[in-house]
Amino acid sequence: MPPQNKCFIIGGGESLVALSKKGLNIPKLIQNEITIGTNKSYMYGKSTYHVVMDLPYFNTDQDNLLKQNLYVSDQIFSNRVDLQPQLNLLKRLRTPPKIISDSIEEGLYYGKSSGYLAMNLANALGLNPIYLMGIDLVGGHFHEGYGKEKDLRLPKEHKVIENEFRQGIRFLQNKGVEIISLSDISRLNDIIPYNLSVLKSYEWDVYKKMWEHIGVDWTDPDINQKLQKIGLDPLHKYRNREEWITIKKKLISQLLTEYEYNIKPKSVLDFSIGNGAFLEVMRYLGHRIHGTDAPTCKYIPFHESQEIPVTYFNASEPPYPFKDKSYDLVSSVSAMNFYKCDWNKVLDEFFRIARETVFVLVNLGTDWEEKKHFIDNYVPPKGWKIQYNFKSTFKWVYGD
Repeated sequence: MPPQNKCFIIGGGESLVALSKKGLNIPKLIQNEITIGTNKSYMYGKSTYHVVMDLPYFNTDQDNLLKQNLYVSDQIFSNRVDLQPQLNLLKRLRTPPKIISDSIEEGLYYGKSSGYLAMNLANALGLNPIYLMGIDLVGGHFHEGYGKEKDLRLPKEHKVIENEFRQGIRFLQNKGVEIISLSDISRLNDIIPYNLSVLKSYEWDVYKKMWEHIGVDWTDPDINQKLQKIGLDPLHKYRNREEWITIKKKLISQLLTEYEYNIKPKSVLDFSIGNGAFLEVMRYLGHRIHGTDAPTCKYIPFHESQEIPVTYFNASEPPYPFKDKSYDLVSSVSAMNFYKCDWNKVLDEFFRIARETVFVLVNLGTDWEEKKHFIDNYVPPKGWKIQYNFKSTFKWVYGD
């Protein structure tokens, strides 16, 4: 087993832009960790090592690379002086005696892409785990140089590169090297885990730019008149938009973390959404949202203002108008108290509709003491297990 010395490979995929837009300080990560950059990843900062496969990059950008004090050796760059003698021996191989080399002296198979060469180099340096960032293999790039005219001929080429990666990854996995994807759109996510939780250790505040996208004010400039017309007075709790967005942000951050740092879109169905703040935060995090509410509720101006898709029906009358296993997350936040029916039937419907997670938060109060036995004694369907149970908050997940 190689030593536990993590490494980030920085590819050129457009998923890097998504991480940056979500507030991740990529230059800071590159500065503080062992990284292997590829092609134009230096635009985000100087990596520990840098590999270039495309000669146009080398010819155009070698001055930029050298200005960053990167040492050159057969198109492999390093700012680690102590490794320079080893890198001088490096041979980039077009035909592999081994698809992944265990030492630089063996030579590194290039795998038809700079990302593969970087992965090979990481293993030769004894780095583990290896995080693939911006390794998407879908054709798009965060930088110029791969225009539409070139992308037209890339699908077959990318499939070949993908197959090379799959062979190399399986080889590394069999020898105990952990490979983790940090790209939500990577074509490799079916064979390696996609997990952004490691990035939380870099003080990544996923909500840092939230108000730039969501906004403190309601979208509809006439919403106050509409709310006044239906009798929702100015002091009504749901009128304080900033407070409720902040409350839901904290709730998701504390109890639904997998939906906070998982950029891969999930489908979320929230019952009795009120002013819709929970779904607005979920949408900001990149998920597909849908809400429910009563046809007679007073909150429809909120839903229309924020363009939240809503199905209106009486939740006290199951069954509900959704297909089996049609949403990843089914949630009910401070709403079940108002359902005048057997809560067992409500929960049965939640589990019927959900694929991954059921989240229920019930308002504390006198009626909770009378009804909590419904949830305390509820037995979820096979395959579901309780993950969180505290006071009146419950979270079940499917599978391991």
